[in-house]
Amino acid sequence: MQLSWSHKLFFLANRYSGRWKFFDRAVIFFAKNAIFAIGLAAVWQIGDHVSWEWINFSFLIGKFLLGSGLALGLSWLFGWLYPHRRPVIEFPEVKEIIKPLSHWKSLPSDHAIMSALLAYFIFFLPSAPSIALSYFFWAIIISVARVFAGVHYPRDIVAGWILATTVAFIFWR
Repeated sequence: MQLSWSHKLFFLANRYSGRWKFFDRAVIFFAKNAIFAIGLAAVWQIGDHVSWEWINFSFLIGKFLLGSGLALGLSWLFGWLYPHRRPVIEFPEVKEIIKPLSHWKSLPSDHAIMSALLAYFIFFLPSAPSIALSYFFWAIIISVARVFAGVHYPRDIVAGWILATTVAFIFWR
């Protein structure tokens, strides 16, 4: 069987799963929990941007929720129309160090979409483009951690970032 570039990169990353306890714990944190931390930081950043004025804050949060709802809806539609299995379904020998909520779709990665959307949303705030660099850094770490955790192929991450970038530029720019 000829492996794609995505499969090859996945297996290269998956070799490191289960080797070092500290590395696995870091991967688990970034693959599962870090998205909530950057989400809370983004809410704080948005509130700070509008000086916590309730009307403006609500408007920006609503704008983010609409864009992310659209992106997740497109992700789920794509996953339903063009199903791609998670690595552990295709290759049972894969080391999966976190258990995803479901195995019904792998492409695109919802974690990659949401972490990238948070970074783009902060980037498009007039007062925060320089701070957005740290959000992009953490979004990339979260996305890559999903590959090391054994739940996504690199293609899933790339597709998630493409979808997030498209939605962000069309919806928020």
